[in-house]
Amino acid sequence: MIKHRKLLPIVEFISLTVTVFSFFSCASKEVGRVTPPEWFTGLIEKQEGDCFYFPVSGEGEKQELVAREVSELIFGKLMEVSDLSDLYGDSRDQEALQKAIQGLYYPENVNAESLSDIPLLLVQSEWVFENGCYGFFGYFCIPSDVVERLEKSLADEYFGADELLNALLAEAESFGENGLLYQSAESFLKAASHVFKAGGPVSQMLAQRYVEEAAGLLERIAITVEKYPARVQANTKVDIPFVLRCMEGVVGVRDMEFLVQYQGRKRDGSIGAFEVRIVSDGDGYVSFYHPFLPFAGESHVLMSPGSRDMHTILRDLASEIPAAAALKLYLEEQAVSLDFTVESAARLVPTGIVILHTDMTGANLNSKETASGLREILSQDGFDAEIMPLSPLEITASNEASFLRDLKAAYSSRYTRVIFGVVGINDFEIRNDLYMVETRGVLKVVDIRTGEILMVSEKTKSVESKDNTLAVAASFKELGKAFAEEMKDSLY
Repeated sequence: MIKHRKLLPIVEFISLTVTVFSFFSCASKEVGRVTPPEWFTGLIEKQEGDCFYFPVSGEGEKQELVAREVSELIFGKLMEVSDLSDLYGDSRDQEALQKAIQGLYYPENVNAESLSDIPLLLVQSEWVFENGCYGFFGYFCIPSDVVERLEKSLADEYFGADELLNALLAEAESFGENGLLYQSAESFLKAASHVFKAGGPVSQMLAQRYVEEAAGLLERIAITVEKYPARVQANTKVDIPFVLRCMEGVVGVRDMEFLVQYQGRKRDGSIGAFEVRIVSDGDGYVSFYHPFLPFAGESHVLMSPGSRDMHTILRDLASEIPAAAALKLYLEEQAVSLDFTVESAARLVPTGIVILHTDMTGANLNSKETASGLREILSQDGFDAEIMPLSPLEITASNEASFLRDLKAAYSSRYTRVIFGVVGINDFEIRNDLYMVETRGVLKVVDIRTGEILMVSEKTKSVESKDNTLAVAASFKELGKAFAEEMKDSLY
């Protein structure tokens, strides 16, 4: 859980010291010229219920000066109890609060509006004029919500007319009333960012408060894993989604935003990292369908709560606002990593083979040696591969796009993938009574349902033999085996 700063501390100490007096010299230059009233004698500081009670008094030759000095004593007690002296570092704020305090007991400074803002109650007071001196005796109560009320008073002074802040706070309240916890939290964080950037004596305090409000809302949301595929096939669409659920108690939290990070295929065919934004539905479900897995091995999907804006705000505030650092860490800990295994689908899918063989002039050779060598190695490795009942001349009868369309139309119900291409004799010579044959070719692997080329390979193979026919056949077959060795380790 995030540790929030307690906004409403209750003073837990009772001072048994005598009444705090502040005496000032009168015309006689003596002190203690004013006799305290009977009700005041013996009063002490004490915590009782929701109030911290304390007595205060002062005397002087001018009533105005006594009133001012007493207000300074009361201000000091307020700062001691609330621990907000840092917040009231500006002399103008100190003077404004002290003047409001005087309004409780000094009629000349009565201001009904300012009195409603200060967290101070006058239990009893009395002015006494004696021996040419004015004496004031008062018994005051500081309520337990002193911190909240002092902070609110300063916040209203500095940001009360800030239209953007007021709009964000109204938005946060409205979202909260409608059960949209995530949106309410996001509005509070935007408010925190706004006041912090504005600067001023209360900006950090307000930013801390608004982040705490956001944290309290987000902590009410429980994130659980509903389901996800533990094993999937490579190079296939993943039909089972990765699903989380966001709940507040037994109620789903809707429209909560997540950033989902996953691995996939980049445009150049390489494996890359991707990110997508998704939100929870009306029942709190967050469902991510992995678009495509072009590789085999271990993988994971990382689902992190919070928008980019939310994480940016927290990152910017974390070094200055303790609550922001705590909330940033909390959201990171709430991220869910769903680990799964990607299994190669290459050995399971029906694969057809059609390869055109040519001589050195490009003329067709009635041969299947490369296809046979290819099938032999793939089959030994567990591939479901066979030579197709299709004339290899179809490969060059039209352009590749037309050939692939025809493949799909005629064979998509029988094969998922097809290995096709052209191989030929690249060099033929006799050396020391041996026939030396070099064959070369380019083969491609296509998913005939989508037309996607999954692999392209180019290879050359040389073979020697005392028989020219055997040399050609062996060279083509070894070429096919070489293609197969690469494909069985590269296709998924």
